[in-house]
Amino acid sequence: MRLTGSKPFQFIHPFSLRFHERHAGRASGPNRRLKFGKTTVELRHAPRWQLLAPHRKAGDVIRALAWLGPHEAEDSLDAELPALSSKVLTELAGTRVVPPAWMAESISTRLVHG
Repeated sequence: MRLTGSKPFQFIHPFSLRFHERHAGRASGPNRRLKFGKTTVELRHAPRWQLLAPHRKAGDVIRALAWLGPHEAEDSLDAELPALSSKVLTELAGTRVVPPAWMAESISTRLVHG
């Protein structure tokens, strides 16, 4: 089981995490609720492409784009891709075959045309 946290949302807006009261994550397995003492952690199933590149900036970009959706992703990529390192851009280019077509096309177009 692979688990991802809320780090992708810091890519979108670094201050947007302040309102979260519960602990939740995405996992490759089925939906589950786990209790650790008084704390409940909710794990929700996510498609394989949303779990790409865990704990890496390229994976954070993919998960942020998924959260934004096809219409908002365009503007976000235009604004954020120039700030990414060449290492992250290379890693992002390597993940293009797995996400949905709208995301792969947006990433590909921007990587090719700069």
